[in-house]
Amino acid sequence: MAPSILDVGIERLRASITEGRPESVRFRQNEFQRLHAALRENSASICDAISKDESCSTAAAEKEFYLTMDALRTFYETLDFDQLFKQEFLVKEGKDNRNRRVGLGLVAIRPSSHSQFYSVLVPLGAAIAAGNCVILEVSFFGKTKQDGKGLLLILDQLTNSPSAVGATLLNYLPSALDQDTFFIAPNKLQPSQLSKTDLFVNQTGQSADFSISQLTSFSQSTPIAIIDRTADINVAAKAITTARLVPHRTSPYSPELVIVNAFILDAFKTACLKYTDDLSNLTIKTCTSITDAVTSQKESPVFLATYLFAAPPVSKFLSEQLPSQVSYINQIPLSLLYGPASPSSLPPSQHPRYTPEMFSVPRPQIVSKEPEIPNKVDVLRELATKKLKETGQKPGYAVGFFEQGIFIGLGVTALVVLPTVSWGMWTVGRQAWNYAAARGKLM
Repeated sequence: MAPSILDVGIERLRASITEGRPESVRFRQNEFQRLHAALRENSASICDAISKDESCSTAAAEKEFYLTMDALRTFYETLDFDQLFKQEFLVKEGKDNRNRRVGLGLVAIRPSSHSQFYSVLVPLGAAIAAGNCVILEVSFFGKTKQDGKGLLLILDQLTNSPSAVGATLLNYLPSALDQDTFFIAPNKLQPSQLSKTDLFVNQTGQSADFSISQLTSFSQSTPIAIIDRTADINVAAKAITTARLVPHRTSPYSPELVIVNAFILDAFKTACLKYTDDLSNLTIKTCTSITDAVTSQKESPVFLATYLFAAPPVSKFLSEQLPSQVSYINQIPLSLLYGPASPSSLPPSQHPRYTPEMFSVPRPQIVSKEPEIPNKVDVLRELATKKLKETGQKPGYAVGFFEQGIFIGLGVTALVVLPTVSWGMWTVGRQAWNYAAARGKLM
């Protein structure tokens, strides 16, 4: 049976990896130059496609375009040719190259449908910057066909495409990037094909059952927002309504649950109505205190993000008590609402959502020798049993915000209880004295 077009494409990319083609800094720089130029020169059609797909304003589409191009610029600027060239020859000069990193090899990307332009270009750019070949899965973009060699895939009947962004990318990416290092897969990659890759970027939130390395965005985790009575209500209302309106309401980071202190609930709803006419998209629950808010969510799985609108001491307490991948204090960063959820296996990255480090591994080269270990037993024992440095802690203990509350509570209790107890003891004592005196007179 003849190999499929996809299998042929994978083998072609693997051959480029063997040759070391994507490792060349100049090659990577040139890829970015061509890619950036293609996107820059077609910015108007790209923003129109974003606006169409997301049903959003031109301004919102321009923001997604800006963030994507900003990420690509950031990646490109990591490719300092002179510095990397110098690092390459450190070992030859008898010096350590401890910061050396290399690309993983072949990266497959299955993008999210939310803010598709950002979701495709940011991991693609990060992977190229790290020195990888890339397969982009575009089965949901629309109809495709192959060229004479069966390697370049383009969209057929663009007007029938379910994704305007997908159609646009299929127009520009194949001609902007080298076909020996970049390939568009028209169908969903099967496990046998994914097993030939070195990293699978899966933004759909569905785990894949195979053994290769993955960067998976588990978007099923729920983001949550909590508004305490100490919050700036207008700041909280603007941030939350923005995150729940088009085009951000489909973002995995849009808060699905909002917990508001009952004391400020009416004021919060009134503030929200400044930014939206419809509150039906805010699932709101009330709480009576921060302890009540924490207790109600203690059994929840780890949140994708928590947005805490409260005074700093209260925010500190909440962020420590609620299980969450990341906590934001008095804000919902706008850049967070574009693109997929951060890969669950790595520390969250706000913007860019992916970094070249995620697509590379450390490969340090060490020339310098470690200090020799002494041979004398007495010297070894002396060094091994040397006392640790003192901690430097001063007498007494720091008193935090909530410890102060405990002490104040105990103080108030003491102010009430101790006088009462003293008065009671004095009364009992006086009655006993009077009784004893009366008995003495009778006798």
